[in-house]
Amino acid sequence: WTVVKAQPAMTALAQDPTAPARVYAASSSIFNVGPQLAAGIYVSSDSGGTWSLLSSEVDQFHLSILHMKVNPHNPKQVFLGTRGAGLVRMSLP
Repeated sequence: WTVVKAQPAMTALAQDPTAPARVYAASSSIFNVGPQLAAGIYVSSDSGGTWSLLSSEVDQFHLSILHMKVNPHNPKQVFLGTRGAGLVRMSLP
């Protein structure tokens, strides 16, 4: 095992079915305590080698993400299974 993102509250992963090297990771603000990285959706285009913050809407709405799935018919859309907010559909930039 190798740590690829020093963020203690990564709670869900999803792979883009149309571009397998593109991976998304969710960090939930409800689990972040202290000076960790911003909560949100992170993306890697190189199979997890490097990561960047794609959307911080998760932090804005204080979502606790438990599951994430990329829409196989529209890879710019993800579905988030959350604690407290139910199923959330989110458009990616």
